[in-house]
Amino acid sequence: MNTQEWRRLNGSPQSPSTVALNEQIARLERNLVALQAAMQQSQGEVGQRIREGHRRDQELLRLRQQMQAIQRGQPDSLQGMLFQSEEERHALARQVASQRQGMALAVRLLRQGAGSQALDLLQGW
Repeated sequence: MNTQEWRRLNGSPQSPSTVALNEQIARLERNLVALQAAMQQSQGEVGQRIREGHRRDQELLRLRQQMQAIQRGQPDSLQGMLFQSEEERHALARQVASQRQGMALAVRLLRQGAGSQALDLLQGW
């Protein structure tokens, strides 16, 4: 309860200057409440921006790791990073296995002196 309300409830007489001061105090109190609400909203927005920035940082880190894995030539490590769904991981695993089998077959053909057949196999990819 502020001073103005107390005086009103208790019937104390107020001079015109006291009434003006009390009105100014009431306005300041309302402004203070509005300012506090605006600050809370601003803090919430800042928190949201920080969370979004953190999410973007995590995404950039994931992409950087993918780039490094590509540069190192480690497709197996990419399997877990690039493809999020289980179906995509299995499809990539089948593709890698097929390519490994194809490379092994091409090497065998080369060792047997069938270079043109090995070249045809590799060009088919």
